[in-house]
Amino acid sequence: MRKSLTVIVRSADAEQQDLMICKGAVQNVIAACSDVWSASGKQQLNDALRQKIDGRFRAWSSQGYRVLALAVRHFDKQPSYGRSDEAGLAFAGFLLFLDPPKAGIAETLKALAGRGVGVKVITGDNRYVAQHLASAVGLTPRGMVTGEDLSHMTKEALFGIAAKRIFSSRSIRTRRNGS
Repeated sequence: MRKSLTVIVRSADAEQQDLMICKGAVQNVIAACSDVWSASGKQQLNDALRQKIDGRFRAWSSQGYRVLALAVRHFDKQPSYGRSDEAGLAFAGFLLFLDPPKAGIAETLKALAGRGVGVKVITGDNRYVAQHLASAVGLTPRGMVTGEDLSHMTKEALFGIAAKRIFSSRSIRTRRNGS
């Protein structure tokens, strides 16, 4: 799956280069990067910088932020661009979005659990955001299935684990029938 979006910004000035801007899932964007922009200028993307970027991604995601990467590349003007041009990008930074749970959702989940309703969470967010949000609303992660896991799983296997994994509202302490 692509998990990124790329646009070309072209100046009316014929002398200026085109600017490619790519934003998307951190791993996907970083895979297209060969450099990193920093306060001291552009430097080659190496393992230490990859680990630093991944550490920031995990830390912010674990706080509930949805994190996207942003990368750029300059080109001499050409008539068209394709996916093959999305290489040799320079990582420029992160875009962070926060969408906290709705007020009262924890109480609603407790009420549902008290009525015997189980809850499973399906999200397009990464595992760290999902764990943070689940904890914030009183759900206990009992096993997570990622998109990568799903891509290697049969439908039968998914049905088999759906009943016992992901997030469970049964872990929310409730009082049944007033007891």
